[in-house]
Amino acid sequence: MKAFLVAQEQPLIRTHDVGVLVARCEYIDDSFAPFTAAAARLTPYAVMHRYPGASDYPEIADVEQALADATTILQFVRAKLVANGDSYEGPS
Repeated sequence: MKAFLVAQEQPLIRTHDVGVLVARCEYIDDSFAPFTAAAARLTPYAVMHRYPGASDYPEIADVEQALADATTILQFVRAKLVANGDSYEGPS
């Protein structure tokens, strides 16, 4: 989502809050709206294990949901970038 924002000539923001990123993208392109719930599920994973002992490990079903959410968002953003003629060099 940061790549999408930069491609839209928006300033790069330093955040791990996926909800903030979705909201900023949605402000530019309302097709990001369906990702609000996924963002709420993903944000804890951005900081959950940064510090050893800070949290319990998530259940496998929650991890699988987070992976599915992240993959869906990644594919959506990748398609947006390609459709707009922007190059994409990120992970596959």
